[in-house]
Amino acid sequence: MLIVKSAKIETRKTTLVNRWLDGEIDQEGYTEQIARLSSEIGEVNQQLRSTEFEHIELEGVLAFAEKIVTRPSRLWVESSLDQRQRLQKTLSPNGISFDGEQFGTDATSLFFSLIGQVSVLDYDLVSPTGFEPVLPP
Repeated sequence: MLIVKSAKIETRKTTLVNRWLDGEIDQEGYTEQIARLSSEIGEVNQQLRSTEFEHIELEGVLAFAEKIVTRPSRLWVESSLDQRQRLQKTLSPNGISFDGEQFGTDATSLFFSLIGQVSVLDYDLVSPTGFEPVLPP
């Protein structure tokens, strides 16, 4: 949408220049209109850059989220101490406990709660019969 708007303004600007060169409009009218069109082009270009930045930012966030979900151990190894502490606080907001034998948390983080709510659709599952005989309950 913004690219189309930018192209239309550029077309109007070219038409304006041609009309001025052909003597259809005077210098004052040309100067006034070229300033207005240049301002509009600047605004549209700023909006395009802003949209592009938001897109790049969203792509970065999604890539990072994928890395957390699919390879959290690798993310841990590649992170600095500060990043590890922030990751640990995000995944275990109340910290990690150690009772001398096991590590654990007293609360499930929102991240893991949401993953637990994702259910596998029935069509993704193999039929219980067909490959092997059905075992009695």
